[in-house]
Amino acid sequence: MAVFSAIAAAALLFCCHASLAYAETDNIDAAPSELQQSIEESSAAYNKASAEIEALEQHIAENTARIAELEEKIPVQREKSAAAMRVLYKMNSGGYSLVNAVIESGSFKEFLDRISYMTRVQNRSLQEIVQLTAMQEELEATRVELERQREEALKEQQAAKDALDEAMAIRQQVIEAAAREAAEQAAREEEQSQAEGQPEGEASDSTSGAPAVDPVNSGNTDRDTFIAEWAPRIDAYMAGYPLAGYGSVFAAAAWDYGVDPRFSPAISWVESSKGLYCYRSFNAWGWGGISWSSWEEAIDAHVRGLARGYGYTVSEAGAKKYCPPNWEHWYNTVCAEMGKI
Repeated sequence: MAVFSAIAAAALLFCCHASLAYAETDNIDAAPSELQQSIEESSAAYNKASAEIEALEQHIAENTARIAELEEKIPVQREKSAAAMRVLYKMNSGGYSLVNAVIESGSFKEFLDRISYMTRVQNRSLQEIVQLTAMQEELEATRVELERQREEALKEQQAAKDALDEAMAIRQQVIEAAAREAAEQAAREEEQSQAEGQPEGEASDSTSGAPAVDPVNSGNTDRDTFIAEWAPRIDAYMAGYPLAGYGSVFAAAAWDYGVDPRFSPAISWVESSKGLYCYRSFNAWGWGGISWSSWEEAIDAHVRGLARGYGYTVSEAGAKKYCPPNWEHWYNTVCAEMGKI
């Protein structure tokens, strides 16, 4: 009986969550608006420049270390090369010739041994000289490459700064628009509550407490700082559920697409108990019959879809589109969950 009750409770919970939303599939891959396109392009440009800077910094560090290593080894090699040149000089001027080897050898075997020894000494001496030349050439080439990389890094840093400035400016527009919409919605709710004879400050039943959350101001935050701030908060919210540990993925996608970082995580609770009851593989957001192959892919796709089809953050208009049959309850629940993050 206890087992049956547990199964029934789980099924009821799944049904409750699954029935809340009916996200229209055509909004998942909606074409971006001009403003959204600008957000995505500026984010991509910033991410590309940042990746280039990271790679260049790695190369610069490697080349700097190699230069230091060569500068330490070259004096030692220079001494070896000088000694080798002295040996060669003595061999060429001290009677170490083929004729002398024939004359001074008491047997053919002794002659071969002398020739073999002279050849080894000569080759080893030449190798020391060649090694010095190669090290000096490598040092010079590495210095030239290091200077080029530093100049390129400066260009990429400027490109990243320009892209970040553009991304922040565009995000600020979106955030301000969301804030205006939230304020207008609050004013409508207040007006409606007064018209219905409710006490001032008490909202109507349809979207009680709206707006429950204010838009997150990410317009003046760079990507790394944004992720560092929001990833642990989302991870704490997801603790104990399948989506736990993906806070950085949610935060990165939110920054890349210009979306409130709490929006997608909150919807995952409404639709699947944070990934516990998914209708399709890795589909924690009640989006039609779509499946994904990983949480990383799913989170990125969902956040992108929110940005393109539903807006920066939760709104009544977005709720009506995402969950037409029960949008008021969906809206209020998403707001409440966002307030927990």
